[in-house]
Amino acid sequence: MPICPVVSAIIVSYLCSAAQILHRSKSRGKIMTATRSHSRLDVFLEAGRRFLQQKRADAQEAIARYKVYSATKAELSSLSDRSLRDLGIPRSSIRRLALEAAYGL
Repeated sequence: MPICPVVSAIIVSYLCSAAQILHRSKSRGKIMTATRSHSRLDVFLEAGRRFLQQKRADAQEAIARYKVYSATKAELSSLSDRSLRDLGIPRSSIRRLALEAAYGL
């Protein structure tokens, strides 16, 4: 099953951040061990958890905004030319209005 582009981007971003943290700790002469009792490892794992939670929240927000955009665009596109004219909306501005509704652009 293919991985969603958003999920794969989150995973790549997390791995890059983890590699940078490990590189920084090694460059200072402090190599992290794989023992659970090591406090720096706990800090590292907690930072990873927080990072993933934030990325998950960002992804959920992006999905919710896209759903608003998609629903607004579909609803306005389904209206007849006469209905759009009555609302004062030219058909060419449907995409812009949907973007404004979802993203506030």
